[in-house]
Amino acid sequence: MPRVFVLWNKSYSVGIEKIDTQHKKLIDVLNTLYESFVDQTTGQKLEEILHELLSYTDYHFKTEEELFEKYNYPNKDAHIAEHQEFIKRVVGFNEKFSQGKSTLTFQLMNFLRNWLINHICGSDQKYVSHFSENNIK
Repeated sequence: MPRVFVLWNKSYSVGIEKIDTQHKKLIDVLNTLYESFVDQTTGQKLEEILHELLSYTDYHFKTEEELFEKYNYPNKDAHIAEHQEFIKRVVGFNEKFSQGKSTLTFQLMNFLRNWLINHICGSDQKYVSHFSENNIK
């Protein structure tokens, strides 16, 4: 039975189907990473999950950022800066992990979960009214 670290909640919805679907996928990947952490999976499989998390996060951020540009979201610069800082931190961890200089810890798992939930419930919710005014669903 899969272990759940983060459970999708309606309050996470931004009302844009494409974005909500991507957020759910990010939560799924985070849950897979958590399951591997609990099972003490190491090596190649863990690297693959970390790579998927990075790659899908990048894909998701680009989706949001394209919408910011297309619909001239006024707070786009601050939001993009948050994306860049998160990617920088996760890439840094991934590099240390692949060099054997770091391990997956509960502290890192909590950081990933908290950042994702706080970002979805905080920063992402800020663009909801702007996108709604522009009829984005």
